[in-house]
Amino acid sequence: MKGEFSFVTVDDSINFDEMSKDINLVPSRVIRKGEMVGYTKQKAPFDVWSFSIKFDKGEDISSTLEQLLQLLISRSEAIKALSKQYKQVRIDLYLRSEYGQLGIEFTKESFDKLAQLGIGMDIHILSFGKAD
Repeated sequence: MKGEFSFVTVDDSINFDEMSKDINLVPSRVIRKGEMVGYTKQKAPFDVWSFSIKFDKGEDISSTLEQLLQLLISRSEAIKALSKQYKQVRIDLYLRSEYGQLGIEFTKESFDKLAQLGIGMDIHILSFGKAD
């Protein structure tokens, strides 16, 4: 199993340079509204700014989340301001597996940090259907 945790901001219009400066992070990816994205090459309906930390086979998923949360907690005031300014500010978890069965454990401390930041987390599980 592999994937990534991404801190994501979504809105109709994001000032990418200002946001990067305010949060003091270089984005892993920016998507501009109207840009062709994805495998289907559809137009992006919104601007998206994201910072990601990836994990791969053998890495502990919850420790990867903890690493991202520690980074974000030190920027909690800026994140709270972003939450008021933009439509969506959240963490996305993307899990990719060739098999359908998986388990994830999140600690109470991780949920406490999400609450402290005032953001939620979306989980996206992508399975490539090799399970019998």
